[in-house]
Amino acid sequence: MRGFKTGATMRVSIQFKSNGTLHGDIMLTFDGERCHADSYFFAIDPAWFPNLETGETKAQSALRKLLQIAHQHLCDLAQSQSVYVPYDLSDECSAWLRCTRDGDSVTVMRGWTNRGCLFPSVAVTMMKDLQEFDSFGVELRIEREAFLKCLETSICDLQASIDDSD
Repeated sequence: MRGFKTGATMRVSIQFKSNGTLHGDIMLTFDGERCHADSYFFAIDPAWFPNLETGETKAQSALRKLLQIAHQHLCDLAQSQSVYVPYDLSDECSAWLRCTRDGDSVTVMRGWTNRGCLFPSVAVTMMKDLQEFDSFGVELRIEREAFLKCLETSICDLQASIDDSD
């Protein structure tokens, strides 16, 4: 295990950032590092929120829904099982967080797969069984309740941003 870190003080968040385009960016904060990802596939997913116009509100709504599904999977996660949370859905590949239950903790690892051009409505079907996941960087060990709280904060922040845009 490279770069293994412990403690509930490690913050993981997934947020939406407006960038002056029609769909904005998704920003992952992981162990103090920030990674920006394009939200294009979130903004154009035909299966989720079909009545919303393509744009920031649709991208934020899709990201919120994806995080809500991830939160539920993490609540139901049995010992040693993993759930994969996508945060970057791009043309060529996709980036994910592998979250594995370890007692009262969760180990979280960033990684990617060569599966690209995924809508979030398709990506959620892969959350429990992602094939060809290649990990990179440090692995964080976070208290499970603290990690769930991080996701809840991200979900609430997204909802507040959506409400502000109405």
